[in-house]
Formats: sequence, C-alpha cells, structure tokens
Amino acid sequence: MIPNNLNEWSFPLIEKLIQEGIFETDRLDFKEDIPHVNNNSGKEKLENSVCAFANTEGGFLIFGIKDDRAQEAHDRIIGIEPQKDFPREFGDKTVNIQPHVYYDFLNPPIKIPNKDSVIHIIKIPQSPERPHLTGRKEFYYRTNKGNMQMDYQQIKDSFLNEEQRRQKLRLLFIELVSNKEQAGSMIIEGDGNYSLITLDSQVLQTLLVDTYQTITKEEELIRLLITIREKIMIINNKTGIFYSQMSLPLLSKTDIVNEHNKFIKKVATGLIELIERALKILSDKFGLTDPFK
Repeated sequence: MIPNNLNEWSFPLIEKLIQEGIFETDRLDFKEDIPHVNNNSGKEKLENSVCAFANTEGGFLIFGIKDDRAQEAHDRIIGIEPQKDFPREFGDKTVNIQPHVYYDFLNPPIKIPNKDSVIHIIKIPQSPERPHLTGRKEFYYRTNKGNMQMDYQQIKDSFLNEEQRRQKLRLLFIELVSNKEQAGSMIIEGDGNYSLITLDSQVLQTLLVDTYQTITKEEELIRLLITIREKIMIINNKTGIFYSQMSLPLLSKTDIVNEHNKFIKKVATGLIELIERALKILSDKFGLTDPFK
C-alpha cells in the first residue's frame, strides 16, 4: 500500500492509511511539522529518522499529520501552512548529518481539501554513502518499530560494506582507464598496419551492475557507462568481421585494412571522449584518481 515513488502519493491515499490505522513502518514516518529552531528534542528525532531511512531501505516522511491515533483521520490531517519554505527548513534541520543525506520532496505538496494547508512528503532513498551519523555522532537504522540505534557490530558491518562499495568504484575507474589506453592503441595511421587489440565489455558490465546502487544518483554517469559498453561491443563486432575478411583468399587486402582502420579510428576516438567524461564524474563526485599516475 505504501508507494515506491513520490508521484504516487495523493490525499485519498494518505487519508486511507490514517483511517485504517496504519502504524508507522520501516518505510513510513508521520510528522506533525518541522521542529522549531529551539526544539532540540524535535530536531534530534528528525535527524534520527533521516539517518535511519538512509542507513536502511529508505522511506517517506509525511509532514502535516498529528501523532494522536485516538483522533479521527480528518482531525489528524492538519497540514502545514503553504507559505512556509518547507524544503529550506528541512535542509536546515538536517544539515549536521554526516555525510549529507540526499533526499527529494513532492513538488508541489498535496493540497488538503477544504483547508488552507498542505501535506509535504520527503523521500529518503537508501544511501550509497551509508552509514550516516547524526549531529550527536550516533548511528540509526529503521525497523517496523521505528528508529533504533546501531550497535557496534552493525556500525562495523556497515563501514565494511561501504569500503566494499568504494573498492568496486576504484575497480570501475581502473577498468575505464585501461579501456581508454587500449582504445588509443587501436588507432592506426598509415597503410598496411592494423591493431590486433580487442576490448573486454564483460568486466565493465559486471562492474556496472556491482556499482549501480552506489552511482544511482549520477544519471549522466550511468548513461555514459551504458554507451561506453555499447561502443566497445560495436568495436569488437567490427573487429571480428575484419578478421574474417582477412582470412579470405583475396589478392589484395589493403582496401579492407584501410576501411577498418578508418572505422576504428572514428569509433575509438568517440569512445575515448566518453570514457574521459565518465572518469571526470567519478573523480569529481567520488574523489577517485588514476592510481598509475
């Protein structure tokens, strides 16, 4: 019943959840409002929820709902004044979380019928940079009973998993550097000579799958990696055809070699440009550098 996407939320759905007495779950948390600047307890609870969702499976924060299950649904749905700069206030109240948690919000918010107020919905996905800690240096995870503080073993395991994710990114970076160098070696100038190099797309495919969760917010990077893989396959397919042609008992193979080199130069040059763009994103967003320099 709980949606997976922000645009699937609606007032009738929220009203139905409250009418049916749905409890807060491992993916859902009701909040009455953004805590006041002097409400330290409220700010701490908000930090706990944000970190807990980011450190576990992600979830939604629904703002504008009173936490009083004894009341009727229409009394619990009080909303928030539409003039409030809600996204900015939410960001201000969670600024001390480390590392910063990515979140998205429903824009525009949900208008409450017959009221001059709205419901704000924040989506916090599972974070590729987990674990996150609150401004009080505490780690939380989410269960169907609410936010729970991590114990030592959970924190340790989470950091080990983070290091494994980082290691996969490093391997992806190295594989791209290797493909860039090999693609450059395939560009042959002059008559009669040709490259015997082929590129490995399987390793890149495996690393793309292994790192997808970590790079899921970097849509441009994902598109680049998919295109790079496709161009590698094009080069390999053309090289296979070229080798077949060279094995035929033709009198002169000069034209075949020249045509092949011209094609490889064009595709390999484009491939190198794509790889350089992908490497820059990995460097800028994840701090990766070429270990061979």
